[in-house]
Amino acid sequence: HSFPTRRSSDLLKTLTIVACMVTASFACLSTAQAADDANKNPTFTKYAPWKGQGQLGSVYVNPYGNTPLTAIIDRGSKNITGVVVTVHGKGAKGVTISYPVSDKAVMNHDGIPVFGLYADTLNQVTVSYKLDGKPVTENYRIQTSGIDFPVADMSIRPHPEAEVVVNTGKMNGSLYLINSLGQMPNANEIIWARGGAAQYNSVPVNVIFDTNGDIRWVLKPDAFTNYDFRNLDRRGNMMAVTQVKDGDLIFAQGLRHFKMDLVGLVKRDQRLPRGYIDYSHDQIQMPNGDLLLRVGKRNYKRPDGVVVNTIRDQIIEVNADGDLVDEWNLPEILDPLRDNLLRALDQGAVCIEIDPKKAGQTAEARPDAPLMDIPGIEVGRNWAHVNSIEYDPKDDSIILSIRHQGVIKIGRDKQVKWILGTPAGWSAKFKDKVLKPVDSHGKALTCDNAGCENTDFDWPWMQHAASLTSRGTLIVFDNGDARHLEQPALPTMKYSRGVEYRINEKDMTVQQVWEYGKDRGFAWYAPVTGNIRYDGSKDVMQIFASSTGIFDKSKKAIESTFDVIDYKTKKIELEMKIKMMGKKNMPYRAEKIDPKIAF
Repeated sequence: HSFPTRRSSDLLKTLTIVACMVTASFACLSTAQAADDANKNPTFTKYAPWKGQGQLGSVYVNPYGNTPLTAIIDRGSKNITGVVVTVHGKGAKGVTISYPVSDKAVMNHDGIPVFGLYADTLNQVTVSYKLDGKPVTENYRIQTSGIDFPVADMSIRPHPEAEVVVNTGKMNGSLYLINSLGQMPNANEIIWARGGAAQYNSVPVNVIFDTNGDIRWVLKPDAFTNYDFRNLDRRGNMMAVTQVKDGDLIFAQGLRHFKMDLVGLVKRDQRLPRGYIDYSHDQIQMPNGDLLLRVGKRNYKRPDGVVVNTIRDQIIEVNADGDLVDEWNLPEILDPLRDNLLRALDQGAVCIEIDPKKAGQTAEARPDAPLMDIPGIEVGRNWAHVNSIEYDPKDDSIILSIRHQGVIKIGRDKQVKWILGTPAGWSAKFKDKVLKPVDSHGKALTCDNAGCENTDFDWPWMQHAASLTSRGTLIVFDNGDARHLEQPALPTMKYSRGVEYRINEKDMTVQQVWEYGKDRGFAWYAPVTGNIRYDGSKDVMQIFASSTGIFDKSKKAIESTFDVIDYKTKKIELEMKIKMMGKKNMPYRAEKIDPKIAF
């Protein structure tokens, strides 16, 4: 058969009509009519998309599906440069957020990234830019939805809240990200496996508060986490969400590590190298861009021939491609049998299951204790519990906060350089690595395994978040459990501190130069989590006593304390009570976020 020759426009019309008949969609006949009209009139009607609020394109809220309180204003194929975004504060005390956007970021997002919107609000946003070299200022109204976190059993609020207790104004405009672990809604359905990401899984609850206590950013809880226990690749505890120098966020959980910008564009989503499992607690980015991650080792063969999954005792370095560069195998570097701190640990707060009924009782560290995540000696048990990593570029070394051992510096050659902590229990191999406490004049203090006499100096006990400052010092959140190798007569005698040390590596001495929190007593005591950061731009210490109140039976949810302390005067410049969703919504860290470097 042969078909008569038709003009292309007639063919388009015919095919369109046939398609409409097949789909029984008569509305699309208008397309066929348009094709016929176009054939009669060679000048096509100019396409006119829906016009946005300004001279650019549409506004897209939650543009990448990960961060509901962000948006992108499409540039509408316009040549715009010199962008500045201002998200106006809500109400008389609302915090206004303003930041520049580089021309590169505009190109990368094909529009203007908007960060810092209020939830469930018609936000007022001002955008200034140059259009073909001419200055333009426009006002946008951007509506957002509410905050949606999975609500678990015994939750009393739908998302964390911040109550501002003190605000002198010094920190106004600052933003703080609270990283916490939420209770699984299907907690009773979790399959408990032997180590790894299958066992440790929680809803990631990450919010950014301004200094008025308002939420200005959230990470969608299922953006990176899968609650289906069969998908081990997307399980774990998302911890140490941190802004790096290029303005993006890095974080990890279980078997994967990620990088994402503040409007939710994912730039890295990689699996751990084969043989490693159970990331948690910390990862940092090195000056060369490589990552240091705290993980466990899968199928580790001990000298006695027993094969185990190790617990929180491996540090790995991976490059931008996710390839393994180096590893620090702590069971071979340190002594997994040292148990002095473990034997003094409070059994009510051992990081596995908080149990107020056991508060004040010492934990067991039996050699015959079962494997998996219990406080015990030997590889395969939680003998180390590394909870922070710091990199020292001076000598290419790492500094680890090892909760059950002390703060320890280890070189690239895998040799211990120094140990900050009680001298108790170290073998002859390590005794000369333990730093000696001195006063401000360099004079040795009188100390024994439990502490030092006639001085404010104290070692960190069951500490978190050891990091170097721009002042050349080391700061640590000293949780304070097992202080002086004992449990006090009453649990209420415990306290936590933010503490700063100056270490002289040549003389192998340590001097305590600053502390805060001791005078606040048990009300500020944080037994299992917490962190400290020095903010040199304001000369303040930022301290998150994040597990305060976990033993307070009168509270149906954890209420942590976040403080910003003037370094010189120790005056509280900002204090917020961070009220969690319930008792199982455990806060971990607080980190300052700067939108001025984000885009």
